[in-house]
Amino acid sequence: LGGLADGVSIANATNGATVSADEHAVTITPQNNGNGIWTGSAMVNNIVNIPIPQEMRTDLRIQVSAEGLVSRGGGWNSSGIMIYTNLDNYMFVGKRNHIDGVSTMYEQNASAQEFSGNASANALTELTFEIVINGSTAKIRYQDADGKWNDVKTFNVGFLQTANMKLGLASWLNGGAEFTPTYKNIRIAKASETTEDMSNVTPISLYKSFANERPVISGTVKLTAGNVNEKATAAATAQDNGSISKMIYQWELETAQGIKWAY
Repeated sequence: LGGLADGVSIANATNGATVSADEHAVTITPQNNGNGIWTGSAMVNNIVNIPIPQEMRTDLRIQVSAEGLVSRGGGWNSSGIMIYTNLDNYMFVGKRNHIDGVSTMYEQNASAQEFSGNASANALTELTFEIVINGSTAKIRYQDADGKWNDVKTFNVGFLQTANMKLGLASWLNGGAEFTPTYKNIRIAKASETTEDMSNVTPISLYKSFANERPVISGTVKLTAGNVNEKATAAATAQDNGSISKMIYQWELETAQGIKWAY
């Protein structure tokens, strides 16, 4: 894997925070710079953006599983997902230090409102978000660890249904304890063609695969072993200049009689 998949981007990328990903999951280590999103003074770094296909803007079901979210406590830390066009026009659902439960924010033309959730979810740090859009109405829910779906809020999102409409995975650190959320199994499909069980929908690939995934191996060693444990080292270089996270070794053995086998 290497390089972001087509259409996937990271907004306001900085060196002060990090984003790491595998094919179907992304972990964000937020930057502690006091930033957030609220009424025209918005700045959040390292938002992972996933475009919403045109044919789904008014017929949409999104599910995102998340873990390592913030819990109720001191500070203004936040972590969650949003449908947005820019940081002055969005709909956000997530966990936030300063407000109860799974909460929501809504901002149109830099005029913002926020809504608290149920305090019974204050300590919840792992859940699955769901946003369902029919026409211009968005219904937000979350699924807890027991598999129960819980209603959160309903919004009119007509002002977000533009060519720039996207899903954002966002986290920011502002005065609270450090946290590192992971977002995974990101599924996007038409609401009319799916139910709350989206297990048959393939998660979004955040990184793209390359045709030259096979690395170039160097430093191989030919061993002649006589009842002695030997070892060899090898180096690998990705032809696409990406990183290599796994290597699979295959050994071919040959006896003095010329019998070969591999394992």
